Amino acid sequence: DIGPTGPQGDTGSTGAQGDIGPTGPQGDTGSTGAQGDIGPTGASGIAPIAVYNTNLSASGSSFDVPVGNISYQLQYSTSSSLSLSVSALVSSITVDIKRSSQYDSAVEGTSLNGVTLTPTSVQLDSLIYSNSNEMHRTWIRQQDPDTSLWSLYEIDLFASVAGARTSIWVYLIYENADFTVPGV
Repeated sequence: DIGPTGPQGDTGSTGAQGDIGPTGPQGDTGSTGAQGDIGPTGASGIAPIAVYNTNLSASGSSFDVPVGNISYQLQYSTSSSLSLSVSALVSSITVDIKRSSQYDSAVEGTSLNGVTLTPTSVQLDSLIYSNSNEMHRTWIRQQDPDTSLWSLYEIDLFASVAGARTSIWVYLIYENADFTVPGV
């Protein structure tokens, strides 16, 4: 005959930890997550490298946008307009610039071809309407003073409510292009 089970005894002390076993096989790769919004694309089909929103409705207000080695400078002009200047952020730089504006039913522009810019500002447009009347676009091709290679930027501008809502988008179209002719 087997008698009844007796009471359980005290738990003994914990023993020493054993060795870590070998690493198991790598699991399956998970699915790719959703891609985030990269912002609006420009006429070139690429996303801007910078977007700025500023208020230029007060007399004396201004806003500088660095574009490579150039400063793109917007200033309050009147209660219905802004002005645009450019200058070099280095001692001098060679640029090609095309500015185009569309306001109401008119289109006009400015061209600078092979011009040397210095830190002294050059005015590109003295009258940019700032009450949603105008869409403004500037292309700036600039030669790097150290490498002699060229980069092209597009800068778009739209100003509303006397400049209180001014938006600027900067696109890098290409960089470090070499326009030298081989063997020449």
